[in-house]
Amino acid sequence: DSMALCYAANLWAKKHSIHLTAFTVDHALRPEAAHEAEQVKKWLSTWKINHQILRYQGQYDAGNLQEQAREVRYQLLGQAMQQQGIIPL
Repeated sequence: DSMALCYAANLWAKKHSIHLTAFTVDHALRPEAAHEAEQVKKWLSTWKINHQILRYQGQYDAGNLQEQAREVRYQLLGQAMQQQGIIPL
């Protein structure tokens, strides 16, 4: 579960004096997704984890929706990492 992983990463980051940022991608595929992303942000704020919601504003083509959503997720995460100065491994 990503929340458990985020909690564990936060414990490790604090121990090593590392600032942690978490990203949630809202693919805009379901009406409730935006609310769910905001809820994650609230939960993470209680752990003092910086959090950004990355919302996709474009359209999806007919075809393999899971593949398209994965590509969108990678693109949004890559852009956010560049903006934050995070170097991908």
